[in-house]
Amino acid sequence: MKMTDDQLKALIRTIIVQLRAAGVHVRVTSHRTPSLYLHLDHDVLKEIRISDHHMGQKSKHRVGYDILIDRDRHRKYAAATRCVEYGANNAATVVVKVIADRDHKVQALGPRNYQRLVQLAQRHPQLPHKEAAFENKLSAFLDMAPVGGGRRERPRI
Repeated sequence: MKMTDDQLKALIRTIIVQLRAAGVHVRVTSHRTPSLYLHLDHDVLKEIRISDHHMGQKSKHRVGYDILIDRDRHRKYAAATRCVEYGANNAATVVVKVIADRDHKVQALGPRNYQRLVQLAQRHPQLPHKEAAFENKLSAFLDMAPVGGGRRERPRI
């Protein structure tokens, strides 16, 4: 199902309005491709990517929610891209997942610490990207770990 331009604009407007009503700061950017990125809480939360093509390698550490507007698909977590994938049929439900993830992070850090982190990210915008890049490298390293998760033997000398 291909979305028309008016449907796409209405979807983006709806997502932004609902997120802002929930207290999430939203900033919209685009890059060289026809993708649109919604940065959430000064990049403390992962980005929402709205596009008509699959995600490239460089976006994997930043994007947490990938909406492909040119097809319908079930909401699912994709381990390869480490994000939740949505289609045109369920794109508006991304707001519920973002708010739940934000609330989980607030609960883990505490409301005061979360607010401090957002303020720090606002003053130093490069910090969340570095943390996300580190998490991506750590995840890639852990993906290479032995399946049993057991201890590796030291080489004998």
